[in-house]
Amino acid sequence: LTFLVRNRTELFVDTPIIFCGINSFKPELLENHTDITGVVEEVDVVKTVELMRRLHPHKDRIVVVNDHTATGTLLTGEIKELSSSYPDLTWMFPDDLTWEELQRFLAAQSADTLVLLGIFLRDASNRHIEYDLSAETITRVFPAPVYGLWDFFLDHGFIGGYLASGSFQGRTAAQLTLKLLNGTPTEQIPIVKNS
Repeated sequence: LTFLVRNRTELFVDTPIIFCGINSFKPELLENHTDITGVVEEVDVVKTVELMRRLHPHKDRIVVVNDHTATGTLLTGEIKELSSSYPDLTWMFPDDLTWEELQRFLAAQSADTLVLLGIFLRDASNRHIEYDLSAETITRVFPAPVYGLWDFFLDHGFIGGYLASGSFQGRTAAQLTLKLLNGTPTEQIPIVKNS
């Protein structure tokens, strides 16, 4: 989306834009731009942490697993800010680990620990890890429940959480596109902020 906005006058003049899957969306990105709408990708860390606490009231440690992709880095920052709201929890943010180091780290954790799997698709050595292998391996080596933030981890061993859905975002973007194609001006199609 940033690329499209920056290069719109050269590449996409008078072309409506409908986006989806944009993490950490800031409305300022679209300032002074028109004919753009879409679906923001928002994960609900607060609701997921509250669910974890409700289902596991005696566990007081949360390991947050994220990679160093743009999404992972933004998410780690957001969760670190949020963590100060939970002074009774110990938060761990293992970072800059290879895939093997992450597995050893998780396997060594105590039973009073939970994992919040944000996104781990690229390790410290820049090796790509498929999402299904990531979730399946983490849930296999970690001795306690693993929660997540995206629905593509479902059916790969983790417990759940309040999950953002790429399928929902895609369907919603398609519905917005149909509105546009049926004559509704983009300015009358509000940005969907709940994914």
